[in-house]
Amino acid sequence: MKKIILLFSVIVCCSTLIVFCSPGMPVPKDPVKNIVLVHGAFADGSGFQALYELLKKKGFHVSVVGNPNTGFKDDVDAVHRVIARQDGPVLL
Repeated sequence: MKKIILLFSVIVCCSTLIVFCSPGMPVPKDPVKNIVLVHGAFADGSGFQALYELLKKKGFHVSVVGNPNTGFKDDVDAVHRVIARQDGPVLL
């Protein structure tokens, strides 16, 4: 089951990157190099390990949020802290 979830996560993230990097879209002045990955409920960031390594090899600065899963506000605060540490635009 973990492998299926990991595969699904990789497919969704790669599909998103393909859409944002497709030809025909204007190239931004400052391309986004910061990617912040956020896991869902009842999971942790370890499910993003393969995607993390792939994106790092491609030259992206990748951060994985460690949501505490103690409440919605705590999770949102954790995401905000990671985004605040980024230098420049962020793809969430």
